[in-house]
Amino acid sequence: MTSPCGANCSYVMEFEGPWVECTNATETFFINDTLSRIPIYSGQWLAPPVAYPGFRPKYNGTYTLANFSSTTLVPLMANRAIFEGEANSSLFVQQNTIICSPGRASFRVNNTYHNNLYRRSVTVKPIDKLINLALTTYNGAVKVPGINREVGYGFGATPANWSSEALAYYRDQNMMTIFSAMLSWLNGNFVATAGTSDALTGNNATTITNLHWKESITTLRSGLAMRDSGTYQKFHSIHSVY
Repeated sequence: MTSPCGANCSYVMEFEGPWVECTNATETFFINDTLSRIPIYSGQWLAPPVAYPGFRPKYNGTYTLANFSSTTLVPLMANRAIFEGEANSSLFVQQNTIICSPGRASFRVNNTYHNNLYRRSVTVKPIDKLINLALTTYNGAVKVPGINREVGYGFGATPANWSSEALAYYRDQNMMTIFSAMLSWLNGNFVATAGTSDALTGNNATTITNLHWKESITTLRSGLAMRDSGTYQKFHSIHSVY
């Protein structure tokens, strides 16, 4: 990487960017009599457009209601029946749940060159959650006096009068665009079956602990192999508000 300031120098970049505040929870439980595929991942991003025909958001709080949540399963222990196709199969799993709210943070990037060798360190200071973006105004509009002409549809000829509330709204709306572009792809679920690398032949153990998830692969008559484990849910079909 070519140094913009010389062979031995440093500079700092500071900016506000997207940040998530998350909570985690873990629990363990048994899944009984399961010979079919298990949803080992499930994710949901709740944040469709705030205004569309026939919909007026009712929420008018301080912070956004948008959030991302997901659960993942880790296989811990299974009885032998699950690998032998018997109905009394039992699988002990750990479920990890995460719930995240979109926010913003202050980023400080320290860039250093020493004999043209580049090093970088980043520090982050969370600021706050994103504000409520589900406005109850007509079409969710934010008024900025002077941005349009008083008569007609053209832009105004003088500087617009941006309020602190309007600036905060568009700042967080832009960040929400980044969140939606990333997290909407994590919607849906992924299914698999329990597998093991243990040699079950000649193994009299009734409890198997060396487990992993085995992805479902379907081979068509044409010889083409297809992965049918993952499913995707379009984010605009999930109803909630910013």
